[in-house]
Amino acid sequence: HKKIHWFISGPVHYKWESNYILDSTKTHSLSQMTVLESNCNIIFLAQINANDDGGVLMGRWDGQYDGGVSPTHWNGSVEVLRRWLKYGGNPVKYGQCWVFAAVMCTVLRCLGIPCRVVTNFQSAHDTDKNLTIDEFFSKDGVRLKQSPDSVWNYHVWVEAWMRRPDLSADSLYDGWQAVDPTPQEKSTGVYCCGPAPVKAILQGHVDLKYDVPFVFAEVNADRVTWMVFADGSKKKISTDTVSVGQNISTKAVGSDKRVDITANYKHAEGTEKERAVYNQAVKRVNIPEENSNGIHDDKPGVSMKIVELTKPISGKDIELKLVLNSNDSVTRKLVINVNVQAMRYNGIPSSQIQTELKEQKLLPNQGRVKMFQSLSMSRPTMFN
Repeated sequence: HKKIHWFISGPVHYKWESNYILDSTKTHSLSQMTVLESNCNIIFLAQINANDDGGVLMGRWDGQYDGGVSPTHWNGSVEVLRRWLKYGGNPVKYGQCWVFAAVMCTVLRCLGIPCRVVTNFQSAHDTDKNLTIDEFFSKDGVRLKQSPDSVWNYHVWVEAWMRRPDLSADSLYDGWQAVDPTPQEKSTGVYCCGPAPVKAILQGHVDLKYDVPFVFAEVNADRVTWMVFADGSKKKISTDTVSVGQNISTKAVGSDKRVDITANYKHAEGTEKERAVYNQAVKRVNIPEENSNGIHDDKPGVSMKIVELTKPISGKDIELKLVLNSNDSVTRKLVINVNVQAMRYNGIPSSQIQTELKEQKLLPNQGRVKMFQSLSMSRPTMFN
């Protein structure tokens, strides 16, 4: 059971908005239920999405919004709640992560719980709780859909200020709790996530309640790239320990300025402390240190990195360069297969845009910059 208490006072400023308050003379089915105090938080979380319990908001990510409102067209959570009330508690169509989070924030503030919305850029979605995001590619460079893991361009959730006496008698985990109403994975049988103490996420204490491993992975998972051969065998190509969890942000109190709260969730990338916390988290969820299903990778003699020359802007061309470096003592003749695919904002690969095959000779211990032609990005894919 989830027994959590919110602070009567704390270092959080919020104000009441009269139009947040629903008409108390009208009820929803939730009010007819016998609700135990220990179950209240999971109910509040689960009731925001409509996946398995007739909640407020129905999610949709396929770009087909007939019979509803596109998630990008909402400009406030009040209208969502009014529609839900007007139509007898039937789910409102449609939402994505930022809409779910906005509605959750409004509901929690209405209940008197201090709350703020949080955005995480390069947000991992770890489906198997191994704290890694496995990405599979063919030898031609095409992204395969073998893994349900993904990295979203961004993801939005909510922090609520609460006490956690269920975890520690000395208030160690009190304060901001990450709660995520977007229906991603089930927790205790329903689509909800949290409350997960932000302090526990920072320290890698992933064995604590609730859903700390999932949120830890969202901000700090390693990305492992695999090549899949025709016979089904796999080879680990690279491990990226840095890119997940960037510019974690919330809105400043009293203004529209961005407040960077990345340091609340993770230690600085590239530091010994960050790696120590990650390795501790791996041990706490009982994952073997070699997380490659018995397949060991050899350190490659050639490293490659794609660098943006121009920022990606919808409808504009983008220019990239590929930086090659050889650590070998022998000359390398490379066949470089460049494959460009569109990607939805939730990390799912979409249509193929361009493919090229190029040859390059790399001398021993040589660095070389190879320019590729501009890529035409003629239509937005962010919300498709």
